[in-house]
Amino acid sequence: MTWVLRHGAVELNLPISSDGYIPLTSMLGLRQLHGATLLDIQRVVRNCKKQRFALDTSDPDSSKWRIRANQGHTIKAVQDTDLLVPVTLEEALDGLICIHGTYLRHWESIALNGLCRMARNHIHFAAGEYSTDVISGMRTSAQLKIYVNVAAAIADGIPFYRSDNNVLLCAGIGDKGILPPSYFIKVLRTQDGAQIYPN
Repeated sequence: MTWVLRHGAVELNLPISSDGYIPLTSMLGLRQLHGATLLDIQRVVRNCKKQRFALDTSDPDSSKWRIRANQGHTIKAVQDTDLLVPVTLEEALDGLICIHGTYLRHWESIALNGLCRMARNHIHFAAGEYSTDVISGMRTSAQLKIYVNVAAAIADGIPFYRSDNNVLLCAGIGDKGILPPSYFIKVLRTQDGAQIYPN
């Protein structure tokens, strides 16, 4: 279900709106979900600890309900302005914590080139340290935490957004979607909290 909503809708010829919604009837019609029911989908959405999905049940007719992934798309038809909420400079200046989790094996490249969105539409960040309030945006297995100065990036014209499940997102700049290391505040090892940047 995650793959379909984030990456595969176009390939599977499913209608997808600019805010990422797909008709639930279209999802249930996929052979990959053969046998799944409306109740199954509702259970998956409700029980997802990272709150990856949103179910639009605003229409009283359940045949018109829609489902989407809250973030993580590679589908270009999904538009930031329709899916996400912009982070304001005021919000960023008011103590917003923004952390990207990564692995030691990537640090040399990141330190030199910055963060890259890769095939996704955005670079993903946690909106604070991992806790009961911060449930998504960074893998718990991350070995490094890169703290980002969102206010400086926004002031320089690099927009940040917040998803419905509180993940911070940035498309980066240029064709490759890079967030340069000049926006890094510090980098800490998760294992022992040691600061490796700046050193």
